[in-house]
Amino acid sequence: MRRIWSHLNMSVRRMLRGEREDRYAVVDDNGKPTGETVSYYAAHVHGIRHESAEVYIITPKHEVLLQRRSQHVLLQPGMWHSSASGHIVAGQTPAIAAQAEVREELGIQLSPEELVCVGKVRSDEVFDSVGVINNEHKHLFVVFRDIALADVHREALEVSELQLLPITEFIQKIETRDPEYIWNPITPMLISYLKTYGDHKK
Repeated sequence: MRRIWSHLNMSVRRMLRGEREDRYAVVDDNGKPTGETVSYYAAHVHGIRHESAEVYIITPKHEVLLQRRSQHVLLQPGMWHSSASGHIVAGQTPAIAAQAEVREELGIQLSPEELVCVGKVRSDEVFDSVGVINNEHKHLFVVFRDIALADVHREALEVSELQLLPITEFIQKIETRDPEYIWNPITPMLISYLKTYGDHKK
């Protein structure tokens, strides 16, 4: 465990020094690209606005696939979140980024046709405990797929656990602000969509 922590701490230090290869497209407050790119360090220390994608996989049994974030990640470790999520690298479309995150974090290959684009929201979050200013435009995607946990190959350094939670239970946990579940500025859009989906299935 100590060796793993040492490796991860070094990775975080390199990332925060700007040695990470990924660069993100800078967007304005309306989500329009400025033509500039930014490193992870600059984006999150100086609050330069960029983009991310969140994906929620829904099964025919009206369950949502959720991941518990690893204790080793920088932001909100140990909390339940989306099926997969991550930054949109410069040159990627939101849909391509969503596919990439699902593949990297869950080992699932999605076709473009499976992604339902729900919308996007401006997000302004500050994480004082780690000195991060996370100003983004978040893109929300939903995927309808029959899936079993045994078929999912989680990326262990980022994802510690997976669960299939009934949509009604997930909504309840979010609306009651369960401390183990992440709430962020795109969550109201997600819950509204899930409630509408549930109404159609009744």
